[in-house]
Amino acid sequence: MLIATLFGLVGTQGALPLDLPKGFDGAAYVHNRTQLKFIENRGQWNTKAKFLAHGHGVDTWVTDTGFAYQWQVTTPMPELPLIGGDNVVHQRAVFVDFVGRNPNAKTEGIHALRGVNEYIGPKRTVVARGFSSTLTRDLYPGIDLVNYVEPESGEPRYDLIVRPGADPNQIRMAYRGAKDMRIDKDGQLNYAAGDVVKVVEQQKVAFQHADEGADYRFVPQQVIEKDGTVGFDVRGYKKDRTLVIDPLTYSTYIGGSSSGDTVTSIARDISNDTLIGGQTFSSDFPLGADSQGFPQGFVVKFSSTGITRTLATTFAGTTDVESVGLDNAGNIFFCGLTQAAFTSDNGVTNTNGHSTGLFVSTDSLGSNVHIDVFSSADAAFNNNAILSVNPSTGLATVVVNSGGGAVVWQVDRSNVIAGPMFTGAIASITTNGIATDASGNVYIAVSSNSHTIPFVGKVTTGPNARIDQVFRPSAILMKGTMASGISQATYLGGVGYQTVTGLAVDSSGNPVVFGNVLAASQTLTIRGVPVTPSFPTTAGAYDNGAVSGQDVGFICKVNPDLTASSAPLVTAATLFRSSGKVSIANGMLDNADNPVFCGTVSGALPLTWDYYSGHATPAFFARLGADLSTYQYGTYFGTANTTLAAVAKDSSGNYYPVGSDSSLAFPTTNDAMIWTSPSSGKSGIYSVVSPVVGQGLVSIHSDRGDTPAIAGGSGKTLNVSVNLIEPTGTPVILTADQTGLVTINGTADTGTVSTSGFNHVVTFPVQANDVAADTVVTLQVSISGGTLAIPVTIHPFLKQVILRAAAVPSGTTTTAYVTPWEAPATDQTVTLSSSPSSAFSSTSLTVTAGLSGASSKVLTVGTVATDTSVSVTASHGVSSVASSFTIQGIHVLSMACSPASVVGGSSSNLTVTLKVLYPTDVVCLMTSSNPAVAPSVVVTIPAGHLSGSAVVATAPVVRTVSVRFTDAVHAPSSSALLTVTH
Repeated sequence: MLIATLFGLVGTQGALPLDLPKGFDGAAYVHNRTQLKFIENRGQWNTKAKFLAHGHGVDTWVTDTGFAYQWQVTTPMPELPLIGGDNVVHQRAVFVDFVGRNPNAKTEGIHALRGVNEYIGPKRTVVARGFSSTLTRDLYPGIDLVNYVEPESGEPRYDLIVRPGADPNQIRMAYRGAKDMRIDKDGQLNYAAGDVVKVVEQQKVAFQHADEGADYRFVPQQVIEKDGTVGFDVRGYKKDRTLVIDPLTYSTYIGGSSSGDTVTSIARDISNDTLIGGQTFSSDFPLGADSQGFPQGFVVKFSSTGITRTLATTFAGTTDVESVGLDNAGNIFFCGLTQAAFTSDNGVTNTNGHSTGLFVSTDSLGSNVHIDVFSSADAAFNNNAILSVNPSTGLATVVVNSGGGAVVWQVDRSNVIAGPMFTGAIASITTNGIATDASGNVYIAVSSNSHTIPFVGKVTTGPNARIDQVFRPSAILMKGTMASGISQATYLGGVGYQTVTGLAVDSSGNPVVFGNVLAASQTLTIRGVPVTPSFPTTAGAYDNGAVSGQDVGFICKVNPDLTASSAPLVTAATLFRSSGKVSIANGMLDNADNPVFCGTVSGALPLTWDYYSGHATPAFFARLGADLSTYQYGTYFGTANTTLAAVAKDSSGNYYPVGSDSSLAFPTTNDAMIWTSPSSGKSGIYSVVSPVVGQGLVSIHSDRGDTPAIAGGSGKTLNVSVNLIEPTGTPVILTADQTGLVTINGTADTGTVSTSGFNHVVTFPVQANDVAADTVVTLQVSISGGTLAIPVTIHPFLKQVILRAAAVPSGTTTTAYVTPWEAPATDQTVTLSSSPSSAFSSTSLTVTAGLSGASSKVLTVGTVATDTSVSVTASHGVSSVASSFTIQGIHVLSMACSPASVVGGSSSNLTVTLKVLYPTDVVCLMTSSNPAVAPSVVVTIPAGHLSGSAVVATAPVVRTVSVRFTDAVHAPSSSALLTVTH
């Protein structure tokens, strides 16, 4: 899935693809844009474009080989900021090219939408069909691509479907036109489209069917390859089954073209069949119902293979279905209200158009139908009916509410009716919960404005009886049998507005009540003293805070004996809240007695690690632990126009929310029964949500690839991410297989990071200590029965040291250049030393933070008599690198006396010539082998010159002698001969 977030004011201009390939004509104008859709190309655009979908601030072009996003951002003209001048529309295109794709892949539209669209192009008008999504088959061998647009947000999305045996490593996407691509710490792809739009692609989710139990969902790591393409790391997936990157398990609309269709209830049986019930106002209800001009109830049964049976009432009058049930034999039960005039199986005739309680039972195939109607005791219009089915016996208990009270009946599989449960109606109540236990006890949960319940032998005083203002709704639980009637009744909760919305009985026979504590619309007082609404919770409850000024939900577990004085009446009770208002609409228990409930929320809902949707919407569903102390699951659901009526959960961890949605944006799956909104108003909805239910390791990787390297001692961080499925708060430990080499999350050799937030990636910052030579350390994580490892190469901090020249003259300077393996995070000091140590004084240089190139230091070379080889060592911690150069001694190329022969007492010029120039004066002491005839002299060679001269004075001699001059200081390789004659 791709969700792009635009930072800036996003415009919704028509597609003007300035940066699209030549021939893409986006100047066409869409007359009908009531629904976001992919419009087929009927010649209005370049032939490369197969479909175009207009989103909010972005258009999506689809071709046979990929797709392109055309981003549009509107900004005010800078020269007219004060007078509200025209806006400037900036458009940037990003092309997603699938590298190595199948050149013969073809794209088609799927799920054609009703109606056509008229386009006025530059040359002609065309009529084109619209589709909810597009499908590119075999984009790679065995891999399909589905493109679609989120209607509510207008955000482009895609799914990649990897069929069994296909290789997901084929998927490589080149984002042509994108800049500054990176994967952030949450695993999301970030890039810039031009210089005005920043895009964040939401983290993907992958889905596969498990061998047994719940289907398996995990978070594949999106990775940027060395060539800049984007792929997915899905190590751990099973190659023998389909892999879908980013699914919704199943979701569908239920209804026809008339506004007002809704799903009101749901039930499940041990065979994992699902029964839903509701009401339709549509004459074209697609499942066989015929409203005949009246609202009609419907019941639809789903199984793992799809719809197996659809039942619909066809009475000539208004009818609805408000509650459904299944027993273990697959028999179907539902109840509601009807205004149809007829005589039922139990001999009761419904007349006068009153809303009468309706009960229907059938076998699993929808045959052998029994229809019963139950009138209320006071003949007033009934306002709702609910039922509870014992799954083992098939005994159905039905309660019908009216303006004057409620009456209860029981019907067995043979359609034998028992009841009513009592002879008179219970006045001033609204029954919103009914349940039976294994012993045949019937529990009824009601909201009442009464201060007392007029029955004997039970608790009759409620907390609201003390409130000065009367008729505040109170939560009341009653118990009885069909034979004896109501024998026990008690108030629940504290003072103030409290309503009941659901009731169930757990496997131990304890009733569990769902409801709400409402914020007071006016000040409540007890004997004149102001009080706030309250609901007493129990020790260790998930939420035992005080009731504030916002509506909050409550769930409480009650002792089966409502009058027992030796045990607490309420054995567990908790509140459920958000930062705003919470209203629980309905609740039930799963197979482990965990409360599962749904409702509406404002403010921030607490989400769990395996939430389905983090997109804040009014609708939510959640689950608590059986003892009401732990919050096991919580998620937003649907759109801003979704209302949930009920939610069920199966033993595999799948959730089944039902209700209604009045937008075009409710997400449906490609295999939906009705995949697009059938009306412009409210329609029913039914979904199957598979949260992340497996646990374990998925993959391990780093921000430097699968074989990362890091410089020891640099202070740089290598981020190693572990992709896993674990609840929030789980400690994850990463350990090095060698000691003294790394610190992980600030700790030597090992590090611990606990899962937090709502993603499934734990990142460990790793820093390496300096090493003398390349060293490979393996980092390993083990959790939930799995082990994953990643090898990390640690380079020494220093990469090389280079001298400016291979040889330098004695007494001059040279420069050493030191290069680190990677740019350090902080300034690092490097020591420079020589061998022999007299070559230059030991010194240091600083490698500046962030500098990956060479740092330099000028070295002053000492004076040497002969060529001297010098080794230069750069040291940092335990790492060192070396290089060498030669210090050149003072090399005398030649000496000459001119003239070479003189008469004693005369003089001669002694000239010394050097091999190389020196930057300073070179002073040579020329010694004579016969100082008595020709004394030693000093020859100075000026800086920058190759030669210098001195006068040699000779003494009178009585015979011929030869004098040889040599350089006693520099030990030259040459000498000069002077002959002195008499």
